[in-house]
Amino acid sequence: MFEKLFAESGLSLDRLKAFLEVGSAGSIVKAAKSDPVRQSQYSRQIKELENFFRTRLMERQAKGIRFTANGKELARLSRFFLLGLSNFQRGCLAEEQIFRIGASATFIRHFLVLALSGKSARSGGVRFATEVVAGEEIERRLHTLSLNFGVVATRGLLTSP
Repeated sequence: MFEKLFAESGLSLDRLKAFLEVGSAGSIVKAAKSDPVRQSQYSRQIKELENFFRTRLMERQAKGIRFTANGKELARLSRFFLLGLSNFQRGCLAEEQIFRIGASATFIRHFLVLALSGKSARSGGVRFATEVVAGEEIERRLHTLSLNFGVVATRGLLTSP
């Protein structure tokens, strides 16, 4: 079923992790925290992924690196896959699950704090973390899986005939 994926070298969890770190940081230097050995390693790992998929995944821009269209899709798939593995591991180890909720400060203060302070919100090894996030940023954060839930205000949805 997955024979073609494993027929040649170049794909690994370490390479996908490095790819996501560089994309998130916006540059190899920032992702590697200025460590020249790690910079070389990240550069090589991204090149190996590009060779494996036979497509450009990142492109240089004036102040760093950004994902190509194919790179964005691989990043989305990789985040989803690695998050699933991480959640599976936490479940196997009976570790606490943390769900991140992004919303406006007002919504968090007036609604979420009250709702999440109840006893049922703290049971079963589940914890909720709230983050103040601007409405336009919530969709991006949901897409990158750095938020599990997002609450946005909408206006003008109700119209009268």
